Amino acid sequence: MIWKTSKDKYWLYNIPLDSLKESWVDISNIIIDESWNKDPWVALIPVDKDWNNQIYVLPWINDNFWEEDLESKRDIFSEVWKNSWILVLSLELPIKTALYWIKLANEYWLKVILDPWGMIEWNDYKEILKEWIYFIKPNEQETKILTWIEIVDFESAKQASKVFMNYWIKNILITVWKKWAYYFSNKSEKHYLIPDVNVDKSSKDETWCWDQTIATLSSQIVNWKSINESIKESVLSGTLQFYKSWVCPLKKEDLLI
Repeated sequence: MIWKTSKDKYWLYNIPLDSLKESWVDISNIIIDESWNKDPWVALIPVDKDWNNQIYVLPWINDNFWEEDLESKRDIFSEVWKNSWILVLSLELPIKTALYWIKLANEYWLKVILDPWGMIEWNDYKEILKEWIYFIKPNEQETKILTWIEIVDFESAKQASKVFMNYWIKNILITVWKKWAYYFSNKSEKHYLIPDVNVDKSSKDETWCWDQTIATLSSQIVNWKSINESIKESVLSGTLQFYKSWVCPLKKEDLLI
């Protein structure tokens, strides 16, 4: 994992680092700014008794995540090229840095899987979409920001997918909360229904559902699973995450229900 954080007087930056280590994530390439000039990126996510959430983001050090930070990690791109061929990226960072990240990935022939989460509505992301992207997974709000098309059914999703394809994006999965997911490519199009899972449904917390969806999708693709199988597993994982309260992570065996 490549990222940038900073030390703060409350040592909050240690919490996500410890969590990543517990999950066996390689954090040796996370850049830690020790100048104490900026606080780490923080997201506050209150959830009410009806399981509705609000997300408030304080970017802070993210604004200082620059292209040269990535350039200093160029050897990692070479290493990934030798092994898994995939870069997974969100847009919780400056546009220029995201663009440079994708350019580096393309330079090393890595497949880019882009989750547009973290977009700022008034920013222009056209230059990012012009880069070669293997897979994009926007939800309906992100799709509307990027294409100006409101997703209400299969046909509107298909229209939006054509906008993405005009940018040479190979695979598009548009997720529409609690209802369905639509997949499009030059070769196929498919409507994925949200599965009815046999689990305790007393909790309904959407906080990390899309993170779980993109994580599962990426892990399936990196293990050479078919696109169809990868999407089915990712939609299932997002659904299962919905019925887990707070940030209770899924395990691989949970997908075997």
